[in-house]
Amino acid sequence: MLERTAGLETEYAIRHSPGGDGPRHSNLTVFRALRDAIGARVATRSGETPLARFLHAEDQRFFVENGGSFNYESISLAPDAGLMEGSTPECRGPTQVVLYQRAQDALLARALDDAEGSLDGGDGARLGLLKNCRDADGNIYGAQENYSCTIARGPRLLLLRLGLVLLAPWTLVVGWSLQLLFVLLLLVGIAIVIALALLLLVGMVAAGLIDLVLAAFRSPTRLGPLVDRAFLWLQGDGSALRRAGSFEPRRTLPLRLAFASDAFLSSMIFLPYAQLLRALAFREVRRDGMAFLISRPILSGAGTLLEGDRFALSEKGPAIRRPMRTTVIGSGYGIVDPGNLVKGALNVIFLEYGAFVRLLRSQQRLQLGLSDSNMAEPAEYLKVGTTMLLLDMVEAGRLRDAPRPRDPVAALHAIVLDPTLKASVPLRDGREMTALELQRYYLDQAKQFVSDAEATSLEARHVVQLWEEALDALESDPGQLVGRLDWVTKRYLLETVQPPEGVDAQAFRKKIDLRYHELRDGYFKQLQEAGMAPRVVEADDVAEAIRAAPPDTRALQRSRLIKQLAYEEAPVSVGWDSVRVGKGLRATVIQLDDHRPH
Repeated sequence: MLERTAGLETEYAIRHSPGGDGPRHSNLTVFRALRDAIGARVATRSGETPLARFLHAEDQRFFVENGGSFNYESISLAPDAGLMEGSTPECRGPTQVVLYQRAQDALLARALDDAEGSLDGGDGARLGLLKNCRDADGNIYGAQENYSCTIARGPRLLLLRLGLVLLAPWTLVVGWSLQLLFVLLLLVGIAIVIALALLLLVGMVAAGLIDLVLAAFRSPTRLGPLVDRAFLWLQGDGSALRRAGSFEPRRTLPLRLAFASDAFLSSMIFLPYAQLLRALAFREVRRDGMAFLISRPILSGAGTLLEGDRFALSEKGPAIRRPMRTTVIGSGYGIVDPGNLVKGALNVIFLEYGAFVRLLRSQQRLQLGLSDSNMAEPAEYLKVGTTMLLLDMVEAGRLRDAPRPRDPVAALHAIVLDPTLKASVPLRDGREMTALELQRYYLDQAKQFVSDAEATSLEARHVVQLWEEALDALESDPGQLVGRLDWVTKRYLLETVQPPEGVDAQAFRKKIDLRYHELRDGYFKQLQEAGMAPRVVEADDVAEAIRAAPPDTRALQRSRLIKQLAYEEAPVSVGWDSVRVGKGLRATVIQLDDHRPH
């Protein structure tokens, strides 16, 4: 019980405010400064992947000595607008997950001070990281949860394995075609750019000569500036270049075309895998646990202001479009996200078959896309603890009579858009239940499950106790949970803090919404320092977890290798499943699965 491995992925929005006349650095530059600052505090090693090598982004992922990792999460056509993503090491139990998430937050907060001093930003320049999932313009990113889980059993597992094997040749053919087309489009685009650049150069010279001639008559033209702007557009978005202060080659015209084709062909690979997984993967969890997942935001939601100043319980909830993600293009957010499994299958394109072979195992990583980034430790503890209990009950066959929403996505939207918690959602059997009633059902099942267990789990009993206390408070007086649940805390701030005279009220409220998530000195951090937000883990334990890996997962061996190979002259590349020392055929690959502690 509560023994499965789990981990969190968190995307942090990067905020950079230059001081005075200082330059505004791109987010990629800020990421590199943070990477160097983290490397000065703890041992790190590159987390190079085949895809990163293909995109020449080898320096955009690294692992740290506690077994976790950081990477730069970028949009292919907007590399200056990327995010800082952190992943905890594999953990066991909700307390350990919260501990290593807080260690990750603490390491980043300390690195901000060092990175701020290393960047030339002018007097008063400031860096910030927002641990949230929705920006001021409504763009969605952010948190995901990962749990080891049985993907299928019996005939469905055999069918899933057969489908994966049959899709491998298709992946290889389309993948190599994609790479070939990428290179061809790149070459064609470069030829076009060179031709246009020559034409523009001739135009610039001609415009300059015309300006010189007409300047004698004090009648200068604007042909020169117009040509300059045209040349900047050819390179990429001119405003972005001036804002970032550097030229990012991935914004060029040929790569715009190349990445457009990449997105199209990637969907050709992703779609058949996604459909296969939707038919066969994690069926019991999606059937018996769906009502739990869509009602869980009343405990785990971070709260947010939507357009029209409407309050929602969850930042990501309103953006969910389907029970399981099946697309890589557009807003295809799903409650369950199989993207990590598809990425493993794509490794056959690069002739690396280890990740693909691991997909044939019955134990896989269940990734939840419906997840908010929590600032409140009790909320994060409940989010992980209740979900781990749910998975234990599903695998034990204890939830076959669980309520099943008629339309999970519509039910989710109704729940997260109702902070009064009174909205009822229709079930397949004709009944209607509120989010509180759905959570009560799962709580009652969990209490019986824990009581029936042969070996008593003290942490499971603690999760059940806090779960019941939270639901009781939500039903009677949600104000009791200020500092404990994020959406309750944020709503309290929005309702009690009034804007200064002359300040637009809606803009002021949105500032509170965003500033709540500032990692270093945000509004929640101030509440915590004032003693208004209880902690689940101690500060001394967090400081230790920055350097020490969880003791009973493969992260321990990864951590040891990062420390042992810190001064290795040969190239070292760290991954979640293995560590590679050296390059090419002479490289030594250490499989972490072979080094689990006993």
